Amino acid sequence: MKKFLSLLLTAILVMAMATVVFAEEVDLGRAGNGAIDLTNYSDGTIKIVVKRTGSDKAGQDLTGWGIGGLCIMETWSVSTSYEAKLAADVAQDGTAEFTFDVAAAKADLGKMPNVNFYNDFEVLSVTYISGGAAPTGDATPITALVVVALASCAAMVVLRKREA
Repeated sequence: MKKFLSLLLTAILVMAMATVVFAEEVDLGRAGNGAIDLTNYSDGTIKIVVKRTGSDKAGQDLTGWGIGGLCIMETWSVSTSYEAKLAADVAQDGTAEFTFDVAAAKADLGKMPNVNFYNDFEVLSVTYISGGAAPTGDATPITALVVVALASCAAMVVLRKREA
């Protein structure tokens, strides 16, 4: 009985860890510049993925350049606190990713801030990530471990009932 309980508790613990480790990502339906609706979100992170188009600044090293960011609702002037600057140059058709805190953005920019990127960058996607942390990997190994643990528990129950 002790083995059964320890296996059951282990399975429950693994399932709980899986739900905490893998944050939920929600596509905010934004490709290109424009408003994003943060009304239903109070914590977490906004992740913006942009692509370098190279149309105006082809061949230039843009390291350290401001390439856009978040703006106050209904404006296009990027707020200094929410400016996306390149730490390193991005190749033609390469992507860069920027994250912003939802609670801070809502407090400073309103519940529907604008996303505005420029200097050869276009917005590919804007997503909301719950809990303030991006998912760190594939859930498949954890899912497999949970399934194996639950199957082991079920086998133990069946064996115990046959012994009784």
